[in-house]
Parts: sequence; C-alpha cells; structure tokens
Amino acid sequence: MPFASRRSDRSHLATASESPSGPGRSCGSQGVQTSPDVRPLDLGSHWHAPRGAVAVRSRSPRFPPDVTVNAVVSSKPRAGDGALPSILPRLTALRAFAAVFVFTYHMQLFGVAFNGHLPFTIGYSGVSFFFILSGFVLAWSTTPGTRRGTFYRRRLARIYPTYVVMLVIAYRFPFPSTQGHVLLTTICAVLLVQAWAPHSIPTVYAVNPVSWSLSCEAFFYAFLPFLLPLLRFFRPWGRWMLGGVWFSLTALATIYGAYHPATWSLLGFTFPLVRTGEFVIGVVAAVEIRRGWRLPRFAAFLIIAGSIALVLKVSQVVPIPDIELDPLFLSVIVLAAQSDIANRRGPLRLRPFVYAGEVSYAFYLVHQFVLLHLASDLGDGKKIALLSLVTAAIFAIALHHVVERPMQRLILGRGLWPPGAGRHRETRPPSRPFSDAPNERADGSFRCRGEDRGGL
Repeated sequence: MPFASRRSDRSHLATASESPSGPGRSCGSQGVQTSPDVRPLDLGSHWHAPRGAVAVRSRSPRFPPDVTVNAVVSSKPRAGDGALPSILPRLTALRAFAAVFVFTYHMQLFGVAFNGHLPFTIGYSGVSFFFILSGFVLAWSTTPGTRRGTFYRRRLARIYPTYVVMLVIAYRFPFPSTQGHVLLTTICAVLLVQAWAPHSIPTVYAVNPVSWSLSCEAFFYAFLPFLLPLLRFFRPWGRWMLGGVWFSLTALATIYGAYHPATWSLLGFTFPLVRTGEFVIGVVAAVEIRRGWRLPRFAAFLIIAGSIALVLKVSQVVPIPDIELDPLFLSVIVLAAQSDIANRRGPLRLRPFVYAGEVSYAFYLVHQFVLLHLASDLGDGKKIALLSLVTAAIFAIALHHVVERPMQRLILGRGLWPPGAGRHRETRPPSRPFSDAPNERADGSFRCRGEDRGGL
C-alpha cells in the first residue's frame, strides 16, 4: 500500500499547515510539520544559514519531484551547548609548537645543539600531543552522517600526498647514516605499516624515520569510524571510564617497555596499538565538550603542575615522559578549545600562529631530513640548529602550497586550485545559492568546516 501511505502523509502535512496555532508552518504550497529546531526557508531566496547551523535538504517521497524543502537544523547536541564553532584556531596554532618541540629533540639527539638539556631531551613527547590532538579534532569535526568511505578519502587526501613526496626525496637523498634502503622496508613505509614491526628498527624508521607516527595515525583513522558510534551507547561517566581504562592499559605497556628494552624494544613507543590510548582520550574529551562538559581552569592548572612535577621528580626514562605529560597535553588542548568556543581573544588566534600550525605537518615530515643533512655538511652548533629550523620552515611552506593543498583539493574533487585563484577581487564570481555551497556533499549531506584539519 505505498500509495495509501503517501496519501496519508500528505494529509497529515496539510492538516498541520492549516492550523495557525499549531507548530506547522506553510512552505510554498505544501505544509511542513516543523519542530522548534527546524524552520522552512523561502525556496527562491539565497538565504544563508547562521553560524553553528547545518543545512539539510529533504528529498522525501512526501513531496512532488518539483518541490525541494530546505531547512536549518540546530547543531546543538545537548542543552547548554549553544552554537559551537566548527574551526578551533588555537588548536591549529598549538600544532606548530608541538612540531618545533619534536625538532628540538632531534637537534639535541644528534648532537647539533643543547645535547642532554631539558626540556629538549623529552621533545619526542610532542608526538603524544599530536596523537591526542588528532583524536580531539577528528571527533570534533566528523559529523554522524559522514560515510566511512568519505572519511577515509579525506584523511588520505590530507596526509598521503606530502608523505609520499617526502618518501621519494628521502629515498633519493638518503640520510647520512643510512647505508641503503631495503625493498621490503621501503614497501612497508609506502603502505604506512612500518610501525607494526616494533622489533625491527630498520623497518620502523625506514626511509624517512619520523614517518613511523604516520603509520600510527593511519591506524587511528581506520578505527575512528567504528569508535564514534560505539561511544554513543555509553553515558558520559561510561565514556570517561572507557577512555581512562584504555589509556591506563596502554600506559602500563609503555612503562613496561621502557624498563624491558631487550625484549620490548620499540613496542612501548612506536607500536600503534600502544599509542591508541592517547588518541582515544582526545576523542572522548571532544565528545564530552560537544555535550556541554567543561574543564575548570583551576583543575586544569593543577593537572598541568602535577604533570611537570612527575617529569622532573619521578622518571625521565624514555618514553615514560610521554605518559607523564599526556594529562598536561590534554588539559592544554581542552583549555584552548574552550577558549575558542567562548570566542576569547588571544595571541594563538593571530594569523601567523594559525598559519604556522597549518604548515606544521609538512614541517614535521621535513625537519629531521633537513637537520641531519645540514649538520653533516656544515657541522654542529647553535647557528646550524637555527639555520636548520629556518630551512625546514621554508621547505615546509613550499610543500604545503605546492603539494599538500593542491593535491588535497584534487583528490577531493575540488580542482587543483581554488576558484578564482590568481584573479583580482573584482573579477571573482558571485556567491552561489546556499544549496550549492562548497560544504555540500555529493550525497546531499553536509560536513563541518575544518574537517580536514585533523592529524599531524
């Protein structure tokens, strides 16, 4: 009885539109039953959605083929959230500081400058910051209606082109200490599975050594679309408990590996399963902040002070500082996100810092390559370290604009260059109707801006 069902639906809509005191409102010639969070739009207008709203296009069989209904649905997940921003600029800026922190670790590790000095000796923990931030940003920006294939394609477009270019460069111009590349380890690096061989140091650090963390990120991307639906079955305390237990188990594996290097080798440092705890607590924090939870500043400062005390007084055995600093990193990320949600002003929102964060992924991939080659040719010292930092930044900017952004647009089907690139402002095409906005997906659903900014 499909026809009877459709007729019944239309009768219900007509009744709703005829009642002036009820919740229904008219939209063209059809009545639409709306909730307080849904309001119909003029079909002929170029109305733009307010900030914090998500556009939805209905193609229900209730309406004739020539009628399209546009509505705006509030993006509030729970009471008290308000209109949440889709882009958190402070988090983007913080990525630059984490990337430089990793640079300082390699600077002292290879004897270029400040060898053995704190905090440079624990600079590798900047990767832990990246893992927590990646979980937070991806959980914040991924909408429930996002298809897994779409999500994977966006992550591939985000990290893989620049990654492959650096692999080719590092393969063609090997690191000074590298005797040659083995075919099997190179294939593992190309497939982003090198970190799954923790007992083989040549495999984990194949071609471009810093790329082991991208192998972990690829695994995080693979299971996030399965983790987010799972978290919706839990209450808030259940999500925090799940994240806390998950993180604690991986932390114990890290600590055990630090004190048993003969048998565990890099298992507690580079193995993707062991690093999932940091990613998961970032995911849980983002989910809870979306639902209205907030971390008091006083509590955050206590956590930060406690983490610093642990590093200074308890243990600096590699890689235990990763675990000791993770509460600090999570608190900093949460505080920064809360400041962006409240739209507070601050230096981290300035364009130079945000831009440095946007370039940080390319910087992370090139910094060790530049540092070791310059140190091999020019020697060591603070001037060489500073020259390496500046050279790596220039190299990263070039990669970001020549490879990363154009290839990301190309893979996502947006063209190699943005519309109007190279034109004067007066010759730019007029803005399009809202229904054709760039945030519209091919399947009719919509995504948040900033969704492709996660990861390193």
